[in-house]
Amino acid sequence: MNLFSYELNSRIQEIIDGHSYKITPLALKNHLASESRFSEEDIKAAIKLLVADGSLMYTNYFGTTYIEKSIKTPVRLSEHVILKPPEVDIKSHENEVIVNLLPGAAFGMGDHPSTRLAVSGLEYILGENGSKFIHDKSCMLDIGTGSGILAIAALKLGVQKAVGIDIDPCAVHEAKQNAGINGLSHRFLVSEDSIEGVLEKFDFITANLRYPTLIRLFKEILSRSKDGGIIIMSGIKTDEISNIRKTYDEKHFSYIWSEKEKSWASLAFQKRKGRSGIHFIRSFFSAWYK
Repeated sequence: MNLFSYELNSRIQEIIDGHSYKITPLALKNHLASESRFSEEDIKAAIKLLVADGSLMYTNYFGTTYIEKSIKTPVRLSEHVILKPPEVDIKSHENEVIVNLLPGAAFGMGDHPSTRLAVSGLEYILGENGSKFIHDKSCMLDIGTGSGILAIAALKLGVQKAVGIDIDPCAVHEAKQNAGINGLSHRFLVSEDSIEGVLEKFDFITANLRYPTLIRLFKEILSRSKDGGIIIMSGIKTDEISNIRKTYDEKHFSYIWSEKEKSWASLAFQKRKGRSGIHFIRSFFSAWYK
């Protein structure tokens, strides 16, 4: 492979990695063509080769074709978390957890830095540090659950119960499927509710969302976090970190962890004692806390 081909292939992978949502082949080609140094013929040839060697794959959802990274082989998301298709058998080593995930339309397939960073945050909080932050009845809320990958990983890392919410019915359907193939349907409730419809408080909250949404949902997240509860948020660009920290760290939360990959970042906070937020009288899962 010559230097030009390597540069083009790397740029294709970079665009797919950096895209917040799935990208169509046409949008990818237009993006590359706008950079002028790549010809249409070179772009088509490069994409064809990347699909042929299994690096990329075409997927079709509801009549729209997308191009994305292939997950036909296991992918290590973090030191202890491995993502794989359900039909692939692998042996896990001690302290490794395997997340089975069906390819689907929902965001959160392990092919985006924000997903990998969020999983790294889970591993930090729930790994060797877990005894500091969770207990054997801990319950989490995954806001914008997408494929359900974060909730499933958290459950396998030690969280007892999880609630995943997403306003996209396609994501809800896929998250339920993924809960089932991981044997977690009894511990992972998936709902099409918005966060306003959730009236419980949680020990643990994950939110892989973009910066404006994380800012907008601050009061909702505060109200649904128990004292001492943990929040892991991802989907943040590195130049947005200071504003996120100013919003969350100023009065109600303490910053405890962060990690960066390329231009993306993930952060974790712990709610300070005495910041109870709004009091809720109704619970999705009151039986869990009896």
